Amino acid sequence: MKKGCKRVFLVVIVGIVVVLACGKAVRETSEFQFTERIPFVRETNFVAHTSYVFYGVFSSEGGYLATGSADRTVKLWETTNWRQKGSVRETYSQIWGMPLAFSSDDRYVVYGAYDTMALWDVGQLKTLVRTKGHAGGIQTIKKAEEMVVSGGADGFLRLWKLPELHLVRERKISSREIWSVAYDPVKRVIIAGGEDGSVSVFTFPELVPIYTTKEHLLPVEYVSVAPGGKIFASGGGEGVIFLWDEVSPTPLKTLRGHVGAVLVVTFLDDRYLVSGGEDDMVLFWDWRTEKIVGMENAGSDVMALQYDPVNKRIFVGTRQGEIQIWKFQP
Repeated sequence: MKKGCKRVFLVVIVGIVVVLACGKAVRETSEFQFTERIPFVRETNFVAHTSYVFYGVFSSEGGYLATGSADRTVKLWETTNWRQKGSVRETYSQIWGMPLAFSSDDRYVVYGAYDTMALWDVGQLKTLVRTKGHAGGIQTIKKAEEMVVSGGADGFLRLWKLPELHLVRERKISSREIWSVAYDPVKRVIIAGGEDGSVSVFTFPELVPIYTTKEHLLPVEYVSVAPGGKIFASGGGEGVIFLWDEVSPTPLKTLRGHVGAVLVVTFLDDRYLVSGGEDDMVLFWDWRTEKIVGMENAGSDVMALQYDPVNKRIFVGTRQGEIQIWKFQP
């Protein structure tokens, strides 16, 4: 073989090895297999509230589920037996959901009682701190490291230090209501979705704008970050889900399947996500292929939806006040 041919041959072989190695490195894997059936089964369901369950969040180890409802209560559930550990009731006059989030150490639940931010001690089952939150109402609260971020009807994003609920920083980002926020701990950014259809990304904790875009035709009902960060989803009132990265205002993917508003979105892993809407449907998506891979009818508007990756459970909260728990069954 000529020397030049040997060089070409070696280059080709090296190239093939590199391609195969890279292909192996980026090959997408998932423990979930959506083939002939959905790999989740109903573990339990019960009426938990007298009005719609608009919010719900698992503690970091999955031992508790906190739910917030338009019946003006926050309830804490033990996930080993689904018994109610405690509840707190507010007396404000408006019909309003109770947004909430666990603190990073799970010692507290921070919740919004119309325009008031409150800190509820999980051990003592009592409210320790109350402070003015957002004029016109608090729409959303999410954990962000040792703080929580809130969005309100006043168009403000606010960062609060725990457990004092001390206001650290705020930014007016809209003349309309902020309906949902999310935090990416990998890239350390905050995402906000608004009544005006906007999706905005900000640095954390500075709240410096990265970009704002308006692909949604109707309000952004919910935003959610993938477990590995960098990718997030937004669900809109027009029934569309967009997938984004955090550096570009152009959607990566577009998911269409709901009839009516997409009210909530949550990721299972870096391949699959779940969405719920006012069409009563829970849809499972392979978002990389933009395909629906499973569906279930919840029997009522799906107002809240969260995934517990520790115990592999999905929580569904409905307009009828019902909690549904689905357990992963491989």
